[in-house]
Amino acid sequence: MQIFQRSTLFAAVATLATADTVINGIDVNADWKAPVAGDGQWRTPLLSINARAHLDPTVRTPCPLLNAIANHGFVNRDGYNITKDQLIPVLRDIVGFDQGLSEFLFEAGTSTTKNPNGSSFDFKDVNQHDLLEHDGSLSRSDYFFGDAVSFSPEAFAQTKSYFTTEKLDLQQTTAAHVSRMNTSNTTNPSFGLTPTGDFNSLGETLLYMSVLGPKDKHEVDRERVEYFFEQERLPFVMGWKPEPNSITGDFVEDGIHIMMNITGRHPADPGDDNNNGDGQSQKRHVVGKRHFSHFGKAFSL
Repeated sequence: MQIFQRSTLFAAVATLATADTVINGIDVNADWKAPVAGDGQWRTPLLSINARAHLDPTVRTPCPLLNAIANHGFVNRDGYNITKDQLIPVLRDIVGFDQGLSEFLFEAGTSTTKNPNGSSFDFKDVNQHDLLEHDGSLSRSDYFFGDAVSFSPEAFAQTKSYFTTEKLDLQQTTAAHVSRMNTSNTTNPSFGLTPTGDFNSLGETLLYMSVLGPKDKHEVDRERVEYFFEQERLPFVMGWKPEPNSITGDFVEDGIHIMMNITGRHPADPGDDNNNGDGQSQKRHVVGKRHFSHFGKAFSL
């Protein structure tokens, strides 16, 4: 493992080396332990003084994307003190979000922090029910049942049971989303989603498809998706490469509306979590693109 040089990482767009799979000074195939529900342990070759001061070697979130960029070392591996200078270049140049979406998601993270100047956040800050994590997650158990942060093999087994071909399209991934929501609704006595959470739960599917698949269509390789969720790594070993600044809010929201049409379910206005749209709990109506500014207040895969 090479020493992590963040100045090198952010000097240019990420590039993939051919011999030892190193991206800007970081070995993306470094051997760390895959997440297992309940054990809370990750191998962390580089720990910051901040983490040792917290007496907690690592902290992770319900979001495998955030976990993956920490596991790779693109931000602090321990999950503490995630700054704008760290996160935005990673979201833009490696994950592939455009500048505006990257900035918005960082602001969403800092809105949860106990840091008085709001210049950074810890992963622990976002581990709140109905903030990053929500009922009906693709890869986590519901908060009602206890651990809603760790990867749940059972939850994801249900999700990937709908992945029946090598290339996944929106029909399959939407069906997986609906199945997890239905299971949560029927088994969790406290099941509930705010309109924002409801809208964002659709966006999560579009995010992982957009990050892992071609940016000009809504499809993705099944193996990449399963590897991403189960290992919490970006699938460099499968030939995936960064496409900087390529995922726009409009692209994601267009996909959300396709999912709405597939399901016939339309979230209420995500800009007003006290408004259920038509006066009936869990009923929904079409949301215009002007509401995309609310997307990203919470997202978890």
